[in-house]
Amino acid sequence: MRHKDIKNFIKSKAHQVELKDQKLEILARVKDLTPKEIVLPQKKTLQPQLLYAGALLTIVIVVITVFILAQRPTESINPPEFENIDNVVMFSSISTTSLLNDTDDAPVYHNLVQPLSVTTLNQTFTLDENLKDLSKYLNILEQLFASQKDFNQEFVEPKSNYGQSIRFKSKDFLNEQFEYRLNYNQAIKNQTNQTQLEGEIIVGSEVFIFNGETLEDNPNALVMITSKNTHNFVETKFEKYDDYYTFEFIMTLNDMLNDHVIMKVVTQDDSYIVELQTGQHEQKMNYTFEMGIESRKKMLNVHYESISDPTQTGELKVRIDQADGMHIYFILVKPDHDKPYMLRFNRNIGHKNKK
Repeated sequence: MRHKDIKNFIKSKAHQVELKDQKLEILARVKDLTPKEIVLPQKKTLQPQLLYAGALLTIVIVVITVFILAQRPTESINPPEFENIDNVVMFSSISTTSLLNDTDDAPVYHNLVQPLSVTTLNQTFTLDENLKDLSKYLNILEQLFASQKDFNQEFVEPKSNYGQSIRFKSKDFLNEQFEYRLNYNQAIKNQTNQTQLEGEIIVGSEVFIFNGETLEDNPNALVMITSKNTHNFVETKFEKYDDYYTFEFIMTLNDMLNDHVIMKVVTQDDSYIVELQTGQHEQKMNYTFEMGIESRKKMLNVHYESISDPTQTGELKVRIDQADGMHIYFILVKPDHDKPYMLRFNRNIGHKNKK
């Protein structure tokens, strides 16, 4: 078939084909289609229980933080060190003048809660009597724990007839300051290389005489005698060891031995642990003191034990509070083998030169 004949054949067949209009059919089909529901993934949300736990945890953290801050003292404390003779002499001056002045007013105590049993009465009476003797050392311990590292030492113009003069201050748990002045001469023994001291301690309007010297066989030991008069004086023996210091106080009143106490001072972090041995013979007691903070106030946590009676052990909490218009010591006694009770003692400052 020729090309012309093929062309004519295609034209004839095309006229025979009928193209239908399918627009209406397509629209009808589209209307019948049901649209599919599109489901988006659900966002994750915290459950109410988790929200409650998180809020509770936040509150607990805040409360604990506030409590810890409330237990801290209001100012930094750098307790004294005893690496040089000046600090030893200054603390000995604070301690001995306090003890000698304290003899003017005997400590008064009241047992606020009476024990019930006879056994308790006998045991408590022994402890209470020892605590009455201990009370005169509480203010010394206050000043040891609360005073600054060098007792705010300041060298001043020497007084006539003295080679050196030092003005220094101590501070107690109520942040009251007490001012002292040392006027003294210092010399070295050529034969033994011992340091010798002699001079006066001025506390307010009172003057105390002192003299002292290091030991011949131990340059880290100092013996010092402070006297109010010829009948009343305190001998202090200081000795330095590798990791602690000792102060031994031997007090004579009216020419009679009145008290003998050994104080061991152990440095721990930025504070001290102080062990105190008091009493004589069957009344001898050991006390261990640490400073604590309660409601931003300084206090003493104490462990006690009798050397002669192993059953007489326990804890003390020594707080300072007001009663009858004056500050006094409230001591909570918590025996390990008996019921707790409360004592209170007059807080004799020992020196009245507040600054």
